[in-house]
Amino acid sequence: MGVDLIVLQQLAVSFGLGLLLGLQRERAESSIGGIRTFPLIAIFGTICGLLGKTFGGWMVAAGLLALVATVVYSNFAKMKSGDIGVTGGSVGSHDDTSRADDARQGD
Repeated sequence: MGVDLIVLQQLAVSFGLGLLLGLQRERAESSIGGIRTFPLIAIFGTICGLLGKTFGGWMVAAGLLALVATVVYSNFAKMKSGDIGVTGGSVGSHDDTSRADDARQGD
């Protein structure tokens, strides 16, 4: 039963640190993750690390590869839907406005 308690402690610490990071990202109003995303990623990493002790280091590499694939797929889906984000939208609108102002000044 001692090993189970250690595993639960590791998962709890991982979850707590993920919550703290997620809370900080929420307060900073960042578009990269939040209070739900960071704890999930932290627990996923902890589980992959614990499984890596039993099955070898390839489990950690497979977990990292799965996480990267999920992020890439998410970004492709976001781009396909036309949601380019706050920064991309503001940069694009700023360029269009600047060109319109330059055209009016030339008249």
